[in-house]
Amino acid sequence: MGENKDDSINIINENIEKAIEMTPVIFSLFGNENIDTTEFGLTNKSDFYLGAVMVSALDLIADNYRQRYAKPIPDTEKITALSIILRRLPDFKKAIRELGI
Repeated sequence: MGENKDDSINIINENIEKAIEMTPVIFSLFGNENIDTTEFGLTNKSDFYLGAVMVSALDLIADNYRQRYAKPIPDTEKITALSIILRRLPDFKKAIRELGI
């Protein structure tokens, strides 16, 4: 994400924290009991919410990059962000569990 790899990783982690904090909002948006998540190939609702929160994290990271550098996030930065998101999977799962999903 620009000048320094440590700065990039810090920015990525900050945006992941924001996405994790948004878990209750995502739950309220998609918490409709009438939605049949099996039609998406999901075996349980927690998988659905996990995907939604992870995508939100990547969107926040990409938006932050565009705001800082006035250009789209390069693939190399996306790969870095995705690898950090995957390493932080336990944090995402914990946020979802705390909602009782």
